[in-house]
Amino acid sequence: MKDKQALLASHGLKCFAIGNHLVGQAVCDLIDERSPLGGGCGGLTGPRSAVGKQNTTRRPTTAVVGRRCPTMGTMTTTHPPTFPPRVISQDAPTSTARGGWAGRLPGQWLRGLLSGAEAAILSWLVVVVPAVATYVATAASPALGTADWMQAARVGTAAWLLGHGASLTFAGATISVVPLGVSLLSAFLVHTAVRRARLTAWPAVGFAVGTFLAFTGIFIAVAGVSGGVRALLGAAVVATGGALFGLRQSAPALPAVVRRASASVPSWARLGVRAALR
Repeated sequence: MKDKQALLASHGLKCFAIGNHLVGQAVCDLIDERSPLGGGCGGLTGPRSAVGKQNTTRRPTTAVVGRRCPTMGTMTTTHPPTFPPRVISQDAPTSTARGGWAGRLPGQWLRGLLSGAEAAILSWLVVVVPAVATYVATAASPALGTADWMQAARVGTAAWLLGHGASLTFAGATISVVPLGVSLLSAFLVHTAVRRARLTAWPAVGFAVGTFLAFTGIFIAVAGVSGGVRALLGAAVVATGGALFGLRQSAPALPAVVRRASASVPSWARLGVRAALR
């Protein structure tokens, strides 16, 4: 081995060997300075020396990086270059005003619109579908005359409006008794629609109530019933009550005007209202 190293040195060359073994697997590994098994290359005694002799033929030049061994020069320990972590920071998106009419609408306006439309259409279908189904089942009856399914739908619409305060004229008689089942059904559907939409702003709630009133106006024009103003007022009361009942768990903050007005209300009255809503 020394002859080969001398031959390499005469030509300005050196021979190095680097091992990628685990600590304790090579002959020249330094396990621990406190260990009685030895202190590295050439210092093994006892059972480790025997292991070293057996492994000499397999790893004759393996050495720990940074230690001086009799068979080779000192190898310097090298570490991979370290680079500081590159942190990419991004500012939080800022809300920018959108152009056009959409930028002037309040937040969650679309949720409120869909909530009001859902409640109005579903409650209307609950009343109109049975009326049309009844007409289809009795279409062959001569008592119906020339009536068609459109007239049956108008009768069902008039019954829906009757539940919101309108009056129905039939065969010279005026019916103004409000079927509370229709009113409670509409309020319940507004309540569930508002809760499902998770509205957190009063303008969005206003959109829900306004959409319900808009559909009520359409139904009044289609059915042609009398007492349309009372129907609109009744629909406003039903939709507002259902929306407030739907917001009883997560109601948004009241406007400043309402807070100032509620401050003049006695505390016992406010507690009674809160207990009733819960």
